[in-house]
Amino acid sequence: MVRIGPSITLQPLGVTVEARPGETVLDALLRNRLRVFHGCTRGGCGACRLRLLDGAVTFGRYSKGALDDDERARGLFLSCICVPEGDVVISLLEPHESRFPRWMRKR
Repeated sequence: MVRIGPSITLQPLGVTVEARPGETVLDALLRNRLRVFHGCTRGGCGACRLRLLDGAVTFGRYSKGALDDDERARGLFLSCICVPEGDVVISLLEPHESRFPRWMRKR
């Protein structure tokens, strides 16, 4: 099988999918029927945040309210606006790190 784009391995599931050239991480995951939480899909809400474990991504424009500099330094990224530069390994966030909208949280 000939690869067209970079691979994205999602931990802890160990599932690997292939991204198309220029495709965002979120689009590649959704196209391959992996359900990951997301919201606005434009870098504004932060709901699609994941952790980059290995590799690099190119960031598009996003709101600092969705991902601050400290979070980015700790390896978090917005899957809706980031394109893998090559093969990447990513992971879901721990529940306390995610930004589910307030209306989705238990009261």
